[in-house]
Amino acid sequence: MSVEIYEPDSDYKVLSGGTFARESGTHSDYASYELMYYSEECFKSWIENKGCDYSNETALKMLGDVRDTLSRNKDPYLKYVESFLEQQNEVDEYKVNVDLHSDEISDEIKALSEEITRDCTFDWEKAEAIEKYFHSGDFKYDVEYVPEDKSVEYFLFTSKTGTCSDYATAYTLIARAAGLTVRYVEGYLPKQEYTGAYYVSDSTAHAYPEVFIPNYGWKVYEPTVASYEEKEAFSLIEWIKKLKVDYGLLGVIVVFAVVMIIAGGVGRFLTPFALEIAFRIRIRFVSDEKLLVMCYRRLIKKAEHKKKLRALMKTKEGSFEELTPNELKQMLLSAGKDIETFTELLEKGLYGKKKLSSKERRSFIRAYERF
Repeated sequence: MSVEIYEPDSDYKVLSGGTFARESGTHSDYASYELMYYSEECFKSWIENKGCDYSNETALKMLGDVRDTLSRNKDPYLKYVESFLEQQNEVDEYKVNVDLHSDEISDEIKALSEEITRDCTFDWEKAEAIEKYFHSGDFKYDVEYVPEDKSVEYFLFTSKTGTCSDYATAYTLIARAAGLTVRYVEGYLPKQEYTGAYYVSDSTAHAYPEVFIPNYGWKVYEPTVASYEEKEAFSLIEWIKKLKVDYGLLGVIVVFAVVMIIAGGVGRFLTPFALEIAFRIRIRFVSDEKLLVMCYRRLIKKAEHKKKLRALMKTKEGSFEELTPNELKQMLLSAGKDIETFTELLEKGLYGKKKLSSKERRSFIRAYERF
């Protein structure tokens, strides 16, 4: 891992455990730095290629042989192998010190550890099996929970409820009982901002275990289960991620839908207008009788859509179609509509059977159009 600090004249240094410190005192609250590290995908690839299928002893011997070969050939990669060897030796020394206290682990935890890792061979398999155990059981995360008994055994076998510290501690003891090189760590779980940078504060403090995987190095594991709210949000995010969307096709569908909505709205407004224009053109070429009947029927249809006229009609018996021209005229007059010319010519041509002159036809059509 490499670290680059964005602070002028800084005196930061990376400690052997991977943390960083400043010799002259605490760092600025707003100090930012960049970390370069192996991703989870890199670890998976290393596992798939059996790069971690080693015990501590086998890895130490293998690295020693590689170092000797590179040294004889003066290979520039020698320094990297020596770095791995140095780390491996430090880990072995750490494990010896930890194993001195292995008797302090209870028989219940040892039995649980054996059950969880029974089918595992290599350290990375055991580490993953222990992590999976916490996520596949009935464990809950509750920062406000106060247990009757603060022992790890009570957490593992009775309450199964606690904070990240409880999970990290329990994982560490189970892993040590399985013979793994593991350490309890307290650090931070940074939150990523929209800029891509990660924000670290007291609210992001977190406890977790780190397991040393032979021929790989220290790896973080996460036994702490998410709270209910986090699970709900995570499930939604994962569901969205799994959606395979053809954005080109989606764009076409969206554009088509918008066009159809606009066309529907425009059509709804223009269709009655277009039909009325067609009707007015048509009546100019029909006979007098047909002109009078068509306009009278259409005038009645228009009257039916007038709120005020519908209210007046409720006070009478019958319907609009049963009204005589004179009755319709009186109703329209009470509503402020004068169709005197319309009804006079209607009675003359329809009931008096008299032919309308060209001037009278135009007057009749204009009277209809003014309604």
